[in-house]
Amino acid sequence: MHCYAQKPFLSSPAITMARNLRELLLNIDKLPDQQSFTMNPTKFTIIESYVQFLLNKLKSSSTKEAFVEELRCNNDNFLEIGLPPNNENLKDNFEITSEEYIEAEINRRNGFCNYLNFLKIYKKIEIFCNIYKIRLKGQTIKNQTNTKIVDYSEQKIKLTTLTITLRAAKRIDRLLSLSNKNFLIVDIFPNLDVAFFKSSSINVSAYECWLKIIETGEIISEEQGYEIYQQKKKEENSLRENILKQVYESAGYESAEYESAEYYYIDEESPRYYPDNDNPDNEESPRYYADNEESILPMDKS
Repeated sequence: MHCYAQKPFLSSPAITMARNLRELLLNIDKLPDQQSFTMNPTKFTIIESYVQFLLNKLKSSSTKEAFVEELRCNNDNFLEIGLPPNNENLKDNFEITSEEYIEAEINRRNGFCNYLNFLKIYKKIEIFCNIYKIRLKGQTIKNQTNTKIVDYSEQKIKLTTLTITLRAAKRIDRLLSLSNKNFLIVDIFPNLDVAFFKSSSINVSAYECWLKIIETGEIISEEQGYEIYQQKKKEENSLRENILKQVYESAGYESAEYESAEYYYIDEESPRYYPDNDNPDNEESPRYYADNEESILPMDKS
C-alpha cells in the first residue's frame, strides 16, 4: 500500500498573500484615498519584489502625507494610472510596455467590482423569487434564482459558471469586510485577482483560515476554520431572516404572519412557499468542507 503525503489545506503562496494583506490592512489608512498608482513593470520583473518594496514604504511612513511623499520621491518605481510618467527618461519604456500593463491592471481592478455588482443583482433576484415565485416542495430559492439567471441568459451562462462566480463574489465580499469595504485592499497588489477567489481547491474552512491570517496574523487549524464557517453561516442566516421580515413588512404583511404561517399569500393567486432545505448531506460532520455555500436569502424555517 502506498502512503501519500496529505496536501496542505493552504498553499505557501496563499499564506504569503494573506500575510502581505495583513501588513497592508495594518497600514491601509496611509494610502491615498484614490489608489491611482501601480507597479512600473520596467522597474520590477518580479511582482513579489514590488509588493515587498511597497509594504516597506508603507511601514516606514508615519502618515498618509509621508507615504505620498515617498511616492513622489520614488516615482520611477510606480506608474500613475491614466497619466504619463513624471520621469522624462521613462517615456519611451512607458509607450512600449506600460500602456498594455495599465490596461490589464484597470481590468483586474474592475473585475472585483463586477463580481460584487453581480452579487448585488443576485440578492435582488433572490428577494424577487422569495415574494413572487411559486416554490414547490423540494425547490429552494437558490434553485429558482439560478434557473432564472440561466434562462434569462438563454443558456449562455451555465450553472457551473454561475456557481463559481457566486462563490468568488461572496469571498471577495468577505475580504472587503475586513477593510470596512475599502477597495484598496484588492487594488494594491497586482498579483491578487479574481481567479484566486474562484478556486475550488480552497474549501470553506481553508478560506476562513486564510481570512484569519489577514485579520489577526494568526494561523489556525482547518477544524477551527470550519467552526468559524459554521458560526458565520448562522449569523448570515439570522441576517437573511431579518431582511426577509423587512421585505414582507414593507409589502404590507404582518410580522406575526411571516413567523407563523407555513405559506404566504400575495394575492388570490398567491404561490405557496416552502422552507429552503439547502444544506448539503453530511454538512454537520466536523470533517465536511463544502464549497457550495448557501444562497444569500433562504427562507430557512427548519
